[in-house]
Amino acid sequence: MTWLRGFSWPAFSVAMFLAGTSLLAQDTTTPVPTPLPSAAAPIHLRGDTLLKVRGVLGPFSPDQRAATANQRLRALVDTLRLSPADSVWVATEQGLFVVRVGEQSIFFVLEADATPGLTAAETAEQAARHLREALERELRIRTPLRLLIGVGYSLLATLLLLAFARGVRMAARAGRTAVMPAVRRLVPDIGVPGFTVLRGSQVARGVDLLLSAARWAALALGAYAYLTFVFRQFPATRPWSDQLGSATLNFAREATREILGVIPDLAIVVVIILVTRVVVRMANAFFERVEDGSVEIDWLHPEVARPTRKLAAIGLWVFALVLMFPFLPGSDTDAFKGVSIFIGLIISLGSSGLVGNGMSGLVLMYSRALKVGDMISVGETTGEVVELGMLATRIRTMKNVMVTLPNSVVAGGEVRNYSRLAEVGELVIHTEVGIGYDAPWRTVHQLLTGAALRVPGIMPEPAPFVRQIQLGDFAVSYELNAHVSEPIEMARLRSDLHAAIQDAFNAAGIEIMSPTFEVKRTGPESTVVPPGGSER
Repeated sequence: MTWLRGFSWPAFSVAMFLAGTSLLAQDTTTPVPTPLPSAAAPIHLRGDTLLKVRGVLGPFSPDQRAATANQRLRALVDTLRLSPADSVWVATEQGLFVVRVGEQSIFFVLEADATPGLTAAETAEQAARHLREALERELRIRTPLRLLIGVGYSLLATLLLLAFARGVRMAARAGRTAVMPAVRRLVPDIGVPGFTVLRGSQVARGVDLLLSAARWAALALGAYAYLTFVFRQFPATRPWSDQLGSATLNFAREATREILGVIPDLAIVVVIILVTRVVVRMANAFFERVEDGSVEIDWLHPEVARPTRKLAAIGLWVFALVLMFPFLPGSDTDAFKGVSIFIGLIISLGSSGLVGNGMSGLVLMYSRALKVGDMISVGETTGEVVELGMLATRIRTMKNVMVTLPNSVVAGGEVRNYSRLAEVGELVIHTEVGIGYDAPWRTVHQLLTGAALRVPGIMPEPAPFVRQIQLGDFAVSYELNAHVSEPIEMARLRSDLHAAIQDAFNAAGIEIMSPTFEVKRTGPESTVVPPGGSER
């Protein structure tokens, strides 16, 4: 980086002269391209710009010239005690101006580097004056007294920051105490008769969030000012202060420009969200009226109004998302596209089972094969439907066991719905008994129907009836059928019916021979239990 120290300016002049002569000797019919002006590169010290160089010096571009000068200035600042600031001067070498500190060359000033309105010499003197002031300032802040003053200022700034943080917290608490009750009291629910578009509690939560955001913004601003001030008190951290200030200003400038650029798109997004919210609330109110029977529609049954409401809400929000997508900030970036592709891949790979269960759930809902509260039997599972979801159906068995079945299993299996016939009094429970051929069948019919009518929960109308389903080798098989209205009580009713049948036949002295009763009598002549007697 010390290329200028040993640079031979006479040789450079001769080389430039020969190069110019060779250019003049060329054929004038061949155009010589004019080099484009280079971008300005700043030469700075501790954040203070001394000069912006634009000219090309030999093989060195403006950026290379500025980098060499900045490195020399950093080395000079590190040994500043050995280089007094009053030794900054401008020398002239072969028509070029060089700014020196003592005998050390720092940077050259070319005609292309001249500030508009000044000559190269005036620009060099101006840069030397700025450098001299910067070095004198560096000397002043490096004294022990100045360091002690910096420590004192830093401690004072720390105390002020703590007091500021405490004040912000107290102000935020006082503001929330004063504002929030007034907001809750004065802001009503916004809407039209039938549904609410915006609740007052939601407005209150929004105001609370704004107050919290203002508090954190104030604390962040105080911390930024504190760090900028403290870093500037010490020579080693002054560049951090300058960088922090410039970085923050650049960030604020860029952020402001980006925010102003996306405000129209964000306004469209907000309008779409508000309109979709209103439409969803109107749809929910409509389907709720259908569900409770206030509105009757031929093509929409009240039982499927609730799932239809959910599907309509999902469809509306998906449609709104499609409309909003082009207006979302960053929707056209590669990162956003990559995330969209990843989400689509995950959905396509893992949604086959979900889609199957979801479609099966829609089939169950809209075919009205079952609903919540129905007593059903699916395979070996019998119980009450407690939840009919989009993906699974939950059944509580008679022994209070919760069974969850995927909708694809329910839709693909045989579903017995006991509740649908019970609503119209056509649900029948039955049981089978075998009675010997010696018992008159009319008497058996009377005993079975009489036993059924004595069981609480069995309907007298339609009356119980009996069928003789088989004439077996040892007994006649009778099937008793009885109507019930509470399918959830089927297990208890069947148990009570069996008990009533035994009591009726024991009282009549008729033996029950089912399923197959065979005995070699070595004791009593009969198995009939006398009334009030005990079993033997």
